[in-house]
Amino acid sequence: LEEVLRSGADVQFKELPAELETSELRVREATASDPLTKFAWLTGVGVLYGDVPQEDDASLGSAKLLSYPATAGSKPPVSMLLTEFHLLLLYASPARLVSVSTLSGEVVSEEVIPAAWGPVRGMSADNAVQHGMYSVWLYTETSLAEIVVNNEDRYVWRLYMERKLWDTALEFTHHGHEKDIILRARADHHWKQEQFTLAASVYASTKASFEGIVLKFLNSGHMDALRVFLQEKLKVLGKEQKTKE
Repeated sequence: LEEVLRSGADVQFKELPAELETSELRVREATASDPLTKFAWLTGVGVLYGDVPQEDDASLGSAKLLSYPATAGSKPPVSMLLTEFHLLLLYASPARLVSVSTLSGEVVSEEVIPAAWGPVRGMSADNAVQHGMYSVWLYTETSLAEIVVNNEDRYVWRLYMERKLWDTALEFTHHGHEKDIILRARADHHWKQEQFTLAASVYASTKASFEGIVLKFLNSGHMDALRVFLQEKLKVLGKEQKTKE
């Protein structure tokens, strides 16, 4: 950093107010589901979170400030960890661990830390994922606790669906009924946008009532879209029959 400042280069920076005794900067390496390296910086007013700038783009334009939860009190966290989909915030008084979704900014869990463990000091993560699980180590003045994180992405598909990122949402599903919920929401969205042919194509891949969808198109007079629905439904049924054979 000192060399950069001395060089006189045109450096972009972001200044944030802070009244912290210590701060933390966390970096999470790229993953199969997210090819960009992420960073999170613990500040006095929130966590600055975003993509680590690439060589051809040194700006922090994609970064966003996630405010601390209103229920957390006036003092900022003493430590923080960045996972694939969450920020883990460790508070000292009262001692508790708060999990915040980086997709929605909402608190998804809050765990009270027993007073018998002593004053909390910090956290560290073991990023070796085994069977969808990894460990977070929380340490106090007298204790060391292991917190096992399991199936962190189980509700991620719903958050992407709410943003209408349909393909991404489908990538994070674990069960067939989740895929069907996404496809129905996508088809309904196309219908509302009066994209009736697209809606018909997607409806054909859902488990929605065949008679109900046919009547939907008949009553609205969209015969071309109905024809697409019937053609696509026959293709889907043909594939299902071959799978059973």
